[in-house]
Amino acid sequence: KDQVEPAEKDRRAAVMAKAAEECEEAFLKSQVGKTESVLVERYKDGFAEGYTENYTSLSFPYPSDPTGEIVSVKVEKDMPIKFSQ
Repeated sequence: KDQVEPAEKDRRAAVMAKAAEECEEAFLKSQVGKTESVLVERYKDGFAEGYTENYTSLSFPYPSDPTGEIVSVKVEKDMPIKFSQ
């Protein structure tokens, strides 16, 4: 059979993982400055956490508990932002 050697599979997987990580990082950086609708799921110590329409997770300061609400948030450079896992 024409099988790919395990070492080559590992190399290819590492290349693809790196490419995926770079794409994710570029996408997340592209969100900075945009205003997103966020469904808030948690609120603690003055910070709300939730998800945008594209499943990006955001944590941001908020003056009161908006859990369960959709709020508009301008994505700032220093905000914790990531894809949901």
